[in-house]
Parts: sequence; structure tokens; C-alpha cells
Amino acid sequence: MRGVRRVVSFLIVTILAIGVPASSPARAAPLGADIHVNSGFDGNDRDNVLTLREAIMLSEGDLNKGVLTPAEQGQIAGTPGKGLADTILLDIGGIALAKPELPDITDPDTFIKGNTANRTDLFGLGFAYAFRTKTDRFRAENIRFNDFNSDIVSEAKPGAGNTADFRLQNLGFNRAKKGFSLKAGGAGKFNLSLADNDFPNIAAKGILIDAEVGGEYDFLNNRLLDLDAKVAVDLELGGGAGDIKVVFRGNRVSTRKGIGTVVNESHQDGKADYTWDHNEWLGGSAALRAQLRLGGEWDSTNNTVKGHAGTGVQLTARPFGALTTTVMIDADTYMSNRAGLKVDASGKLDMSTHLFSLFDNAIAIEGFLRPGVTAHWTNSRMTVEDNFDGGVRIFGFKALSIELFISGSILNHNKFGGHFKNLGQSVFIDSSTIDSNTQDGLRFVNGDAEVVTSHICANGRDGVRAEGGSDVNASQDIIDLNGAFDVRNLTPNVLSATGNDWGPENPGGAQEMDLKPFPSNISVIFDTFDSPRRGFVNYSNWQDPGAGCRGTPPTTTTTSTSTTTTSSSVPTSSSIPTSSSTPTS
Repeated sequence: MRGVRRVVSFLIVTILAIGVPASSPARAAPLGADIHVNSGFDGNDRDNVLTLREAIMLSEGDLNKGVLTPAEQGQIAGTPGKGLADTILLDIGGIALAKPELPDITDPDTFIKGNTANRTDLFGLGFAYAFRTKTDRFRAENIRFNDFNSDIVSEAKPGAGNTADFRLQNLGFNRAKKGFSLKAGGAGKFNLSLADNDFPNIAAKGILIDAEVGGEYDFLNNRLLDLDAKVAVDLELGGGAGDIKVVFRGNRVSTRKGIGTVVNESHQDGKADYTWDHNEWLGGSAALRAQLRLGGEWDSTNNTVKGHAGTGVQLTARPFGALTTTVMIDADTYMSNRAGLKVDASGKLDMSTHLFSLFDNAIAIEGFLRPGVTAHWTNSRMTVEDNFDGGVRIFGFKALSIELFISGSILNHNKFGGHFKNLGQSVFIDSSTIDSNTQDGLRFVNGDAEVVTSHICANGRDGVRAEGGSDVNASQDIIDLNGAFDVRNLTPNVLSATGNDWGPENPGGAQEMDLKPFPSNISVIFDTFDSPRRGFVNYSNWQDPGAGCRGTPPTTTTTSTSTTTTSSSVPTSSSIPTSSSTPTS
């Protein structure tokens, strides 16, 4: 009986005999046949042409080569069959498929290859799927899927000691609810490579990986752009055994309202390492959201995160047991997002950024360090500019131990430069520029901080502001021309501000300090002279003459050349009278 053939009115199927050469990739199964598909229609008929359905049936062992017509047999080089590494070559421009869906692909090492010059189109008209694979090894290249509910649906369960291998390259996933979905279990390992693929017009998820097995999952130079999908790439990792490695390199991702990439980790007997390299996330509600629980390393380099209505990158670290989450960000750029980077961490966190640029976001960096966290966070040569709701804001919540370093960085033209709260003995800032922020340059609440050799100028409210129980040392800095006060001490503790350049101007700079005996009420400093409940700001050894904002921060403490006397001990609030003419807090 002749099978049902459908001719789609809008489809012109051009049969191009282009003679696609056979490929010989390394395979575990014995070499099978090269099966050339030369029919643009569907069916299983003896009609002198070979369809894709017939090719899959031959590879699966469900159709014997001997029953084919001589012309059909002429499309096959070698002997196909179950357990053999067969290559199916689509020698035509397009194929209109008919119901029912194509047979499941269960034979290991099946390779389906479309037109090399221009992807072969498969048309499905709402079919459940194009390919459904239930094998540990599969490869597909040069095919464009059109109008399927899901384009490729795969399951794999490699046994102990075995490694599954999937390679999908130069595929187009067009007008589908889901592009590629994989469920990987078993006791073995899994290697996946998705390279140079396009995912236009995806409604739900472009890529869904649900992997319980260790192995390497590579996503290279894929394009998932302007999708209606809720999630472009969904990685659900863990639940079994083995180390997991994800390489995400050179991809471009954007959604209209959804999330670019989601990573969720569950319990795994092994760690998870990630490499994010030279990717672009270009719009949607968020670029990347990750729940990290397996320890390992998160290495992000030269990525661009731009134009998201919510947080660009949100990392939630909740490592199991004593595991450590290690995050490294190098030369990434986050711009025009609601928030650039948000880190919410408990457990052990080891984080570093280098040459990290964040600008034109609402807020650049938000950090929430949860009860019991042990965190070591270094930032070097970071640029945080023009973020209209703020620069760097990091809060602690009864954290066990926190060390935060900012070195050689720029925090300029934001709502505030840095706001640090409840971080304990933790914040160290050096050789940085904190200028022209609308509110405070640096604000410390209930936490200790050291700020040295930095340039803190022209901020709209205070240059350095200390509140609560903070113990702050801001020395050998340039602190000048800030709006309300260069230093405001709202704590009961002494704030050390020795060896600073306060600028040459009077009032407030070296001239005023020269004219008054030490200690005195200095107009640019708010301390116990202004409110007896506040601690003293020890401004001794000021730079004289000061250069102010035009200068560079001093690297050595230079004693003032004024004729005023210096105190041999830091005064207390009870020993210093409060001027009735000075402002109050």
C-alpha cells in the first residue's frame, strides 16, 4: 500500500542532488551505511525514492534493505541496521512530513545530516516532535525544523562506565514551543555539544537540559534572539553522581519578556563548574539566574549583559554542607539593566571581580550575605558609573565572617558610591575614586571599614559617612568638596581620618585646620563637636598645603606644617566642648 503523502500549499520542495559526502566521525558502534534521502515527501512506499521515514526505519532495523526497489537500494552505500553507525544524508532542500510522527531513534551513533550549503527544512505543521531519540549517542547537522511542538526530544541513560555523546550543529529551531530538550540519567557520563544553532520564534523554552549525570555540556556560538519564550536556556542540573562542567561560549540570547538563562542545581555526588565566555544577553526580564548548591567554580569572562527590565545576573549561592561557591568575573560589562549583579549567598563564598564594568543600570551591584555566611569578596579595577539608583550596596545578616575588598576601582556619578551595612570587620577600600555621586560617596552602617589612598570628591551629601556601631579608618585619602560634610561620624566611636588631603580652601581645608588649634570644630567634619553623642574624627597630620580634588591621594603620612599644637591622645566627646554654632545631626 502506498503511504499518505501531503503536499503543503506554501511549500515548494526542491530536490537537489548535491552529493553530500559521507562523514566518518569517531564512533563506538561498527560502521554502518550512508543512506541518502532524495524524497521531499513522507511515507514508506516502494516508489524508487527514499524518504526520511524509510531511512530511520532502515537504521533502526525495522525495514530491510532487501525489500527496497533497485532505485531505492541505489541510495544506500553499505548495510544499515540496528547496532550499526548509520549516517542519514538529506540530499534535498526540504521535506514535508506526515502523520504519524517519525519513528523513535534508538540506535546508537545515528547521524542525520542535512544540506551542507543551505540547511534542509523539515515541516511539521504542529506535530508533537520532529526527532525523538532514546539513545546514548546521536548527531544532527544542517537541518531547520519548522512548526513542530518540540523539535528534538531526547532521553539518554548511559550505564556505569559509559559516556553518552550528543552533537547538534548548525540547526535551526523555528516556530516551536520547545527547541531541544534532553533528559539525561543513568550511572555513566554525558557529553553534549550544541554549536552554531539558531532558535527563532520559540514560545516556551529554546533549550531544556535536565541532567542527573556528570559530564561536559557545551553551548557554543548559538543564537537565541528575540524569543517569546519564558526561558531561552534552562539548565536543571544534579540529582545523580559525577562532576558537571558547563561551557557557555559565544552565544547571543534575548527574550521579549522572559529570562535568558536559568541554572538550578540539586543534590549531586560531585561539583559543578561553569565557564561563561564572550556571550551576549540582550534584553528580557533577566539575563541569567542561577541557584548554586554544588560548589565548584563559576568563571565569567568578557560577557555583555544589557537591557533587562529586572536584574541582569542573579546568583543565589546555597552550597550543600561545607562546600564553597567560587565566583570569578573578569572583564564583563553590565549596562542598562534594572540591577546589574545581585549576589545572595549563604555558606561559603569566595568571589572576585576584575575589570568589571557596570553603567547605566538602576543599581550596579547588590549583595545579600545571609546568616552564617563566610565570604571573601575582592574587586579590582572595577568601574561603576552612572547607575541612577546606586553603585555598590552590600548588606550582611548576622554573617559569620566577611571580607570585602575594593581596589583600584571607580565609583562615580551614581546615586551613591558604596553602601555597606552589617558587614562586621570587613570592608577594605584602597586606591579608588569615589566622585560625583548624588548622595554619599561611601556609607558604612554597623560595620568596620578601612579606606586608604582613595579620591573621594564632589559627592552630593557626605564623602564618608559612618553610622551605628561602625569603626572606620579613612586615612591618606583626598576627601574634598563633598556636599554636606567630607566626613560625617554618626557613631560613638573615634573615626580615624589622619594624613588626609582636605583641599587648600578655607573653610574646611588645610587653611582652616592651620588657623585653629587641634582638635577643633572643622566645618567639613561632623563629629562630637557638633553632637556630644557622636565620636571624634581624628583629622591629625593633614596634608599642608593640600591639593584637594586636583591632586592624587598621599601615599605617606605628612605631618601638617601649621603652628597649631597636636594632641598626644585622641580626645573624647566629654573632653571636647560642643560649639553652639555648629550644625546638628
